[in-house]
Amino acid sequence: MGLITSENDNVPLRKASVQISGLGSTVTNRNGIYLFRAVPAGHYWLIVKAAGHKTDSILFSVNFKDVQVVNVTLHRISTAHDTVSAGGKRYFFLSVLCVFFAPFALLKSKPIAPQRTQRERKDREG
Repeated sequence: MGLITSENDNVPLRKASVQISGLGSTVTNRNGIYLFRAVPAGHYWLIVKAAGHKTDSILFSVNFKDVQVVNVTLHRISTAHDTVSAGGKRYFFLSVLCVFFAPFALLKSKPIAPQRTQRERKDREG
């Protein structure tokens, strides 16, 4: 039994995956609480995963007829979506405008004549 929270804001993590090595897994409820029943005495790894957070593993022990409480705080990870979401939307908007207006810009532009070197000019003139 325990509580899973996020490090940044200490908010309980809903639907975090909690696994006890060799016994099974469960998910946290809306309050970030998980529960395993009838865990035999022994040493176990508790593995906790949640979207947008680093996976954490904790070694813990269960004694005969004890209730073991293991609370875990997960560290949030930065993703490209988190760090550039505003820029990504702006870039997308600008790219759409460029695709839309580019053909009109080409209609108004004049063709550029290739620049000739002095030697090419003399050769042409003869």
